[in-house]
Parts: sequence; C-alpha cells; structure tokens
Amino acid sequence: MKKVMLALLVLISLTKVTNAQKGSILLYGNVGFGATTDSFDTKSNAYNFNPGIGLQLSNNWTAGINIAIGGSRYEQAEGNVPTGNYSTTSTFNIGPFIRYAYPISNVFSVYGQFELNYLSGNSTPYLIDEGSYSGFGTDFFPAIGMNIKNGWAINLSFGGISYQTKTYKGDAYNSSAANNSTSQFGITFGQGATFGISKNFGGSTKKS
Repeated sequence: MKKVMLALLVLISLTKVTNAQKGSILLYGNVGFGATTDSFDTKSNAYNFNPGIGLQLSNNWTAGINIAIGGSRYEQAEGNVPTGNYSTTSTFNIGPFIRYAYPISNVFSVYGQFELNYLSGNSTPYLIDEGSYSGFGTDFFPAIGMNIKNGWAINLSFGGISYQTKTYKGDAYNSSAANNSTSQFGITFGQGATFGISKNFGGSTKKS
C-alpha cells in the first residue's frame, strides 16, 4: 500500500514544455498500476512510478535526473487452485537525462529525451531462492507535449529505442540468463502509449 501511495504522488509532479524558460525547474512523471484475477482465481498486480527532475539550460534544452521504480506480485497455483503464496519482483533504475523540446504552436510541442540509467532489481519466486541483477541501460524516446495552463502539461509517447546489459546473481535467474549476463536491444515504436504529467516552475520572465 505504501508503494501505491508513493506512486500516486506523481499526480502532483506535473511541465509546460512549450514555454519553458532558462533557469526553471522541470518536474515530470507517469504512474501505472494494474491488478488481474484469472479464470482459476489466482491474483496478480504490477505497478510503476517514473518521476524526473531537471533544470532548463535554455528554452529548448533540459538536463536532470530520472528514476524508475516498479514491481509485480503473482499468486501461485497448484492444480489450478490458488495457494495464497506469491512470487514477487522489484526494480529500481536511476540516471541522468537530456531533453530537447521544440514548440510547434502555443499548445503543442515535440521533444526527444535520452537517458543513461543504472539498473537494478530482484526476484523472489515461490519455492526458489531469490535472485538479483544490476547493469546499465540507455533509452531514447520522442514525445508530444500538450500545454494545459500555468505551466501544466500532458505528455504522450509511443515507444522508443533502448539498450540494456545486465548481470544476474542467485537461483531465481540462473535458468534464464546464459552465463549469468544478458544484453538486449529493443525498438518499441507503436507497441503502446505512455501518458505523463509535468509542471515547470520558476525561470525568468520576458516583458514585451
């Protein structure tokens, strides 16, 4: 429950991408939570919380730090009967980002964001010792920002390009990671949409 409440705080981390000014502070993020029950009455849930904070270096460029927190829990079944025992996973990523935004009107802008992240996570399967991993990853994604009012904006992306390398430890991952390490390149354009909310604070004001 505490993790869910933490994730909900993203609703107040909201940026006016179109009129962001040098020296202002950008807060942004998105949050997701889902729960399902299958035909055998076994339950699962997953969540993610992805906030970021940056400094407007100019009206177009922003640099800062982004964080990604996630997790899942899946109930195990025996003979199609729920056991009340769960397998769990958790992830934590952190790293710098650089963003270039270009306004195309007073309402809309487009931007591209590049991230370099330290990756970590662990898994605790039912009846198997837990495992963990660490590594590094890069992500690039384009997005559209829609200005609402007073620095608030809605941001929408449709995937991007990523590369990750991970080293695994523990029984939970030994069967799935050859030589206990993996590298993965991914292109996810058109495979889903991500909504975020943002807010831009401060900065210089221009007088006409």
